[in-house]
Amino acid sequence: MSSAVESFRYDPEKKNLDIKFVGGDKEYRYPDVPRNVANGLYAAPSKGAYVNQVVSRYSDISNPEVQKKIREGN
Repeated sequence: MSSAVESFRYDPEKKNLDIKFVGGDKEYRYPDVPRNVANGLYAAPSKGAYVNQVVSRYSDISNPEVQKKIREGN
């Protein structure tokens, strides 16, 4: 798929974008991603660059630091 992104899928009802990166063993979930952003990832010639420039604005709830902030109410 790309040199950085192994696979991804989008759930339009929940607006979750799940991404698995090359060389990684877990999938990262980006919540509240608009459909047009997910469509942009499908169309992007460089998936990794698109994730870094666009998708990274959405917090990855799989990230322990983000989970901690959620637990703390931040």
